[in-house]
Amino acid sequence: MKISQPIARINFFTFITSHYNLEKNEKTGEKLSPAYNKEEITITNFSSDGKAVGRLSDGRVVFVPGTIPGERVLIRYSKSDKRYVQAELIEILSYSSKRTSSRCRYFGTCALCRLQHLNYSDQTEVKRNILIDQLKRIAKMSHLESLIQPTIPSDPYYGYRKSMIFSVLPDGKLGLHDASGGMFTAERCPICSEGINELMLRISFEAESGIHAAEFREGVEGESQVVLRGDSDYPPMEIETDLSVSLVYSGPVGSYVLSGNSTLVQEIAGQEICASEDSPFFPNPEIYNALCQKLIEILPDDRDKPVLNLNCGTGFWAKWFASQGRKVIAQDVGERSADDFAVNLDAFDSVDLYLGKPESILPAFKENKLLTVFEAASEGISVATAQALSKAEVPWILYISHDSAILARDSIRLSDSGYKLNTIIPFDDEPQTAIISAATIFRKNR
Repeated sequence: MKISQPIARINFFTFITSHYNLEKNEKTGEKLSPAYNKEEITITNFSSDGKAVGRLSDGRVVFVPGTIPGERVLIRYSKSDKRYVQAELIEILSYSSKRTSSRCRYFGTCALCRLQHLNYSDQTEVKRNILIDQLKRIAKMSHLESLIQPTIPSDPYYGYRKSMIFSVLPDGKLGLHDASGGMFTAERCPICSEGINELMLRISFEAESGIHAAEFREGVEGESQVVLRGDSDYPPMEIETDLSVSLVYSGPVGSYVLSGNSTLVQEIAGQEICASEDSPFFPNPEIYNALCQKLIEILPDDRDKPVLNLNCGTGFWAKWFASQGRKVIAQDVGERSADDFAVNLDAFDSVDLYLGKPESILPAFKENKLLTVFEAASEGISVATAQALSKAEVPWILYISHDSAILARDSIRLSDSGYKLNTIIPFDDEPQTAIISAATIFRKNR
């Protein structure tokens, strides 16, 4: 392999209350208790971010946390003339058969797991519908039911996470975002592995430590790493530990290994992938076994043509294709993950890595390409990249997404560049949350 420079908590029906605007006495300015309305409504749907939705008698949309479509509920909400209303659940009058008890005492507080009150099979159906709705509403796509494959579920659907980022609160305790935009102290997270939960109980920080976040990671052999993130150039505190754990501080100018190792190994679809502290770490690596097996059945198999791996990161997709005897041309925009990529792909002579933007690299390759694989980061695929792929006459694109809205937007960009959606494979990378991932295959129009 060679590297080249650029070519050019609560019980299950009591939930958090929204932040209501307090009315004021016009003369004194003193805040008064908010004026509430009560109403019975029927929940009709889920929004794209997993919030349950109904309508008030005046027709306005209302969001009611912790409810399920079909349930009849009594709610309370503050007087408002806003188009969308945030309500507090008072009582569930009729329950859905799909409801189950949450395993997390923070459910209803935590902003992440919005679907824990649903049976797991119903969760995957809700997410599938969210994905279809986003593609229809944003990308104006039709006939999606004929293109979408069965959803690949996660097994397990609790305790699956091998990576979790916690905020470090001013008092030194670990925190997560709550549903109202604030933070709360977390002592356990049921979607995380048992190893991460045990480690959470054994690591604490002093108040005002200078650490604003701590990422807990678990490797293939159960080994642990905690990546501490702060705003100072150097670790702002002394570290004393008798734990068998790797500690790494990551600041604005670099990283410092405080104990153990800077890297951790995951096994993903049979491939060992090494990731350093600032490189992407797969939260649910086990689900990729089933996903990759499905891809083998669907993707074109012409081993004489190279596979392009854009936004390659630590190199999982490059290594997976290379392990099947495929030549791989990989690209990333900088050197942040290049060292990890080099380690992970060292045994393969058929893999080249180029550093630079895709649109500057693609024109240089004149040989026929069969397929591009692109795992979308938060920014998705740019218009320039979509156009460059089209000009390079790449016939197939495998687009891995973890945000259905970004996928819908990028489907428009790829369509404008001459690509048509061919197949969608939803996979539940993050159970209990409203996040749905998908492997989407596009084919260039002939």
